[in-house]
This record gives sequence, C-alpha cells and structure tokens, in this order.
Amino acid sequence: NVRHGLLKFFRHRSCHVVPSPGSRPEGSSYAALSKPFKAAMEQFRSKLFAAALACPKAVNGRPLGCVAFAAVLRQLVAGVNDGRILNLHAAWESVQHTFCGSLSDELRAQASTLFQSLAAGRSIEGGAKLPLAEEALFTVVRDRKRALKAEWEERAFGDESVRRTYWKELKTSLAREENMVRTQNARVADQQL
Repeated sequence: NVRHGLLKFFRHRSCHVVPSPGSRPEGSSYAALSKPFKAAMEQFRSKLFAAALACPKAVNGRPLGCVAFAAVLRQLVAGVNDGRILNLHAAWESVQHTFCGSLSDELRAQASTLFQSLAAGRSIEGGAKLPLAEEALFTVVRDRKRALKAEWEERAFGDESVRRTYWKELKTSLAREENMVRTQNARVADQQL
C-alpha cells in the first residue's frame, strides 16, 4: 500500500501552503512572481533547510548531500506516481548509477572535446598546441586527468564501489583519446622535421 509506505518512510510530516505564483508563472522570471508566493517559498526553503540540518539523512551509512537527497526523493515520488511499492534501497541504487553514469558521460565529453581540439591542431586552454615535447604533452594530459578526478571527487555520489566502477570506465575510455593525441603529436612533429 502506497499510503503505508509513505507513512513508514516519512514519520514526521508537515504541510506548507503556498499562494499562487501569479498569472502565467511558466515563462516568468523570479522577479515577476507574486510577492506572497516568493515570501512563502523563502519561508518553505528555510523550514526545509532547518529540518534537513536537524536530521541529516543517510543511505548505507553515507550522508546524503542536497543533490543526492533530492534525487532519491524524485525517484521515490516517481515510484508513488507509478503505483510501485516504495523501496529505498532500489531508489538509491537507481539514483547513484544514473547520476554517476551521467556525470561520467559529461566529463568524458569535456575531456574528449579538449583532446580532439588538441589533436586537430587547435590551441587549448593554457596555450598548448601540437606538436609538443613528450614531457610537455605528458604534463598537459596529466593535468587534465587530475582536474577531471578532482571534479569527479567533488560531484560524484553513491557507494564507493559504484563511484570507483564508473571512474575506472571513464579513465579507460579516455585512455583511447590520450593515445590518439600522442599519435597525432608524433605525426605532426615528424611532418615539421
């Protein structure tokens, strides 16, 4: 029963009434929304943050940040809307795999664009352009991988094994791009001799 599941997962509940945002809120900027609506939303936001700080949520012993918590809630709401039995474990599994997969795709696309630009002979951020000395190319690739790893560590969430698996897949896929750049670097260097 969906009602029983909701009561079990959310033992402490409350309501917050929000007035109408005004006419045609879909295309409106925040400034164009009604003052009572904005005040009510700010009050709701404060109430939500206070409740979250008073009772931090965790899954599998790991505290949930704002993005992870919202994603789990979104997954649970989708389950309720589809009439499925609420399952926090299944929701968490889905959320962490979906998020890590999306983040991996995003970072792969960023790195791929950079490596392809470099291989195409265009100058990249920092001024690097092929041909480069082996050591300079190594430094460019290493720095990019470090930046990717730092962004991954900052943004990825989920169980350690899930994050590690997606990071390894990302590294493996980028190794092909790195080899393409090294090959192109050697080719351009040979042509300029």
